[in-house]
Amino acid sequence: MFFEVDKRPGQDFQVDTPYLAAIVKGTSFSVSFVQEQSRVDVAEGSVGVSSNATGQAVVIGPGQFARVTADPASGVSVGTAATSRRTPTWRASKAGAMRRRSR
Repeated sequence: MFFEVDKRPGQDFQVDTPYLAAIVKGTSFSVSFVQEQSRVDVAEGSVGVSSNATGQAVVIGPGQFARVTADPASGVSVGTAATSRRTPTWRASKAGAMRRRSR
């Protein structure tokens, strides 16, 4: 899923998967969960990503990804990816409302 989140001072937006949590304050990013891994790709801004199993946390920026697998000892791996701008599946506004966008 691709998200676009407006900046909201004092409020975090969090997406949880079985293996990681992505915490943002205003950015465009995608979160995917396939087989036994979760991944966050950042298009704009920065996203904090933490492993649910180890607690390891990183902050990634545009063009980067963070991945966590089902292996509890794996922690967070970070890499560079070609990130394309996509139409958000979800958009969080300054008012805090979450709206699903139709495709």
